[in-house]
Amino acid sequence: MSLGLATNSESVRFAPEIAAHRNDISFVYGTVGGVVDMKSLSLFQMAHRTRKEHGESSANEIIGIYEDVIDLYVRSAKDPSYFNEVKAALDKRMSDAWSKYGGTLPFGRRVGTYNESYVRRMAYNYSYDPRDYFDKSFKTPFYYDFAELDINVPTDASVASLEEIMRRGEHQIEYKIWPGIDHDFGEIYWAWYGIYPKGYLDRMTDWTWEVVSNNSANQIAF
Repeated sequence: MSLGLATNSESVRFAPEIAAHRNDISFVYGTVGGVVDMKSLSLFQMAHRTRKEHGESSANEIIGIYEDVIDLYVRSAKDPSYFNEVKAALDKRMSDAWSKYGGTLPFGRRVGTYNESYVRRMAYNYSYDPRDYFDKSFKTPFYYDFAELDINVPTDASVASLEEIMRRGEHQIEYKIWPGIDHDFGEIYWAWYGIYPKGYLDRMTDWTWEVVSNNSANQIAF
């Protein structure tokens, strides 16, 4: 029996890894999920929220600090000495930002002391990139649905990533950007009321049926 994966939001990000490591995934259908590295995704999400709460000019400073915090973990996982080299200056910037802005900031008041397991865990999280798995050889077809007004997922950057992968000609990928809707995707979690973008269910079922019909195992489980 082959498996078909219908994924949504965060789970979309891990689908390429699953497909790359299993030979029984017949298709992946992903809705409103990012195809970018976790650092880029985090900065995109926090930039929108921070601009809304603190304004454009303040957000630039806040997001700059947040990016440096991320880079601290990523670089320190490879070179632990880097942590203490920048810790004092970064702690001061973080503390000053809390005193200056308050509210909700995407980082704490300081980075704390070096903890190897925590640093490595954070570095792995921010470095995770689903695009890496498309470098591997597998034949699983993918279909991605994106929301034009998504503020949780960078639609433009995700589409650019897919276009680059598609140009290599090694993977079967299709996608659609649904206009005028956001990450909730027409209240996707209230689907039993039939509140989906017009044509979404037709597109999903038609594409899935085409994949199922062409699958030699002829047995698909969601």
